[in-house]
Amino acid sequence: MPLVLTADSTLETVNADLIELAKTAGEGRTIGTTVVGILSDDTEFCCFWVGDSRAYRITGGAISQISRDHSLVQELVDAGMLEAERAEHHPNANVLTRAVGAAVPLKVDTVTGPLEKSDIFVLASDGLTRLVSEDEIAAAFSGGSIEAAADKLLEMALSRGAPDNVSFVIATVT
Repeated sequence: MPLVLTADSTLETVNADLIELAKTAGEGRTIGTTVVGILSDDTEFCCFWVGDSRAYRITGGAISQISRDHSLVQELVDAGMLEAERAEHHPNANVLTRAVGAAVPLKVDTVTGPLEKSDIFVLASDGLTRLVSEDEIAAAFSGGSIEAAADKLLEMALSRGAPDNVSFVIATVT
């Protein structure tokens, strides 16, 4: 997918710009952000990410996380030192191991796969994913419109206090 090269190039530019901007803010400062995106053609998708913003795929009502957090707690889970169920509420859950603007070279992870008719992709910041479970995200899409699902997701996050920014994008395959 040639668009992946364009996304990589754009992220490298943003990474360099954020690093330069941080230098003007003082020694030892970091200005970083997370990113998650999805590109597709008629037959396959490519998901790319840096940090802990997540991508989920809902196919036939079943949800799966297609990105993998770049975080300290994810490394602890991977090393068998922390149970996945405890990771979301760990005191260091917000400690990132990668971010755009944090280091050169920027390491962007990608996953590709075939597109299925009626796939739904949800790209979300941790302001949603720390408050709304995978099962709740999938349930929001059962029996209603995409707009209704978006309203349900936002309502759940806000009703639970939304201590962080809540941002998400929903993309569907038609």
